Amino acid sequence: SFAWELCRLGAIRRLVLCVVPASALQLPELHRRPPVAAMNWWWALGLAPVVIGVALRWVFGRPARPDLVAGPVRLVFDVDALHARASSIGGTSLAEFKHTKEVPVDDFPALIKERNGSLLPFAYDVETKRVVLVDADPGPCINPTEVTFFYQAQRLHATAAYAVPVADFVAAVDTLRDAAKAIESAKVLFLQSTGRCGSTLLTKLLGKAGNTVSLQEPDVYTSLLLARDNSAIDTEDLHAVLRCCGTLLFAAVHATQPDVTTMVIKPRSFVIHLAEEMANSVPNGQTMFMYREALKTVDSFCALLSNNWVNTLFDAIGYRNGFWKLIRGGFASFAPSFAPLLYKDKETFPESFDETTMSGFCVIGWLSVMDKATQLYNHRQLSVSLRYEDLVAQPMATGQGLLNRLGMKSKLSQAVVDSVFSQDAHKAGGKTSSKRRQLGVQGYTWLRPHDVEAASALIARLPHIGTSDAVLPGTVRPADGTPRETPL
Repeated sequence: SFAWELCRLGAIRRLVLCVVPASALQLPELHRRPPVAAMNWWWALGLAPVVIGVALRWVFGRPARPDLVAGPVRLVFDVDALHARASSIGGTSLAEFKHTKEVPVDDFPALIKERNGSLLPFAYDVETKRVVLVDADPGPCINPTEVTFFYQAQRLHATAAYAVPVADFVAAVDTLRDAAKAIESAKVLFLQSTGRCGSTLLTKLLGKAGNTVSLQEPDVYTSLLLARDNSAIDTEDLHAVLRCCGTLLFAAVHATQPDVTTMVIKPRSFVIHLAEEMANSVPNGQTMFMYREALKTVDSFCALLSNNWVNTLFDAIGYRNGFWKLIRGGFASFAPSFAPLLYKDKETFPESFDETTMSGFCVIGWLSVMDKATQLYNHRQLSVSLRYEDLVAQPMATGQGLLNRLGMKSKLSQAVVDSVFSQDAHKAGGKTSSKRRQLGVQGYTWLRPHDVEAASALIARLPHIGTSDAVLPGTVRPADGTPRETPL
């Protein structure tokens, strides 16, 4: 804590020195020097606590890593610290537990049978190649009230956690014959999206359909995508772990609501790049896609990321990209998965990750998702697409058209639609709530005119998308409840 306080103090000094003259701080030995020398002294003074803080953090702040134990283990960790953890930008991981000890589990198949419905997949650890499971009451995880997302509810209600090698995990789940049989007769819908597009709202609406349960962001899928993209899991193991995760998630759903026949899983936006593998991992898997006009999506992402006092200070001194430069390192590990076009299509996007702005990076992420959705549609692996703007404008017609396309016989009522749309889908999520709605802003909350111009230029580089309000083929339109294909 002391180390991080020094880091914070250093950041404050650096910002203060940008706006306060040296002479105002009553340090004559500095302000009598030439201006350049004085500024160098100020930078040195501001950076010193940062360097000291980072050094102290490195020496004293790192938790001791426990010795790895072969086979399935139970993690000894601080439960209260996990409960208090907030959202994760890059997905869940084993590191969250900060465990101090690993205790061998003698008979993991017997444990998973005993805790069937309560042992829920949480993450895949890239470094140790183990599946992390959390033991938690499935009820509050499937239908959370205090938080928005499934992974947040897992943290909040976790009572135990386990790390299991892939082979042991697959072998144990394969003993759950009743769970495997249950998912064979169920429909599993994977709701892929651009993010910040009303997908959480849609999961709530779909959850009101008969015998349907929606899971919002089981984050094990995020860590599996990152593992695949970093070559930390082979194809056979990836398919096996995905299959077992689907079995365990539906087992938890079935344990709390035995009549459920449809499970909707909404992962993070960039997990669409794992869409084929996810849909093929369950017997009756389907992929649907929800998207939103690019500029509003990017504005919402940037407002979410910059919702803190540090960004406010940078904004006040006119250095808007300064905050992005501070936090950009935290995105580097998963940037190739979030915006693969930036790394794979260098002819169209020659800039490097370090050269991006916050809005530019989000735009390329949006384009990557839209490009992937187009590929899925062309390969007949996308059942249906839906636009946020259509759902909000005509929720009854659009929602019913979506259910019809998915082969769901449920009929939406006006009362159900009104109950879903009358509340903020992210109300329990805090920071993830719409800043535009909170502030009553009609336009953009973060983007400035030059950001909009730069974003539009980026989108125009990809001809088959072309504009921020592109309509993908196969999109359900509210006019008649049936899809109208618009050539791209």
